[in-house]
Amino acid sequence: QLDKKNLTSLRSVAIRAYDLMAANHNRSQSILCDWLIESHHITQYSTFERNKQRMDEIFDLGYQAASRTFKNHQDKFEKAIL
Repeated sequence: QLDKKNLTSLRSVAIRAYDLMAANHNRSQSILCDWLIESHHITQYSTFERNKQRMDEIFDLGYQAASRTFKNHQDKFEKAIL
């Protein structure tokens, strides 16, 4: 959710513009993926996150999302290995 009070500096506006550009590009490219791993909880983190604890949380969110969807896509990996 965008709130004007979060866009108080040139840096925050630039990061928001980058996030919008990346989201638009990712949406158009996602149709090319065999397996798209997404976590909607990731939106609470900055694109340029540097805090070690928060980076670990991001990793865990991605791992959990991949684990939840792996069985649905496991056949693609079996074909790739053979």
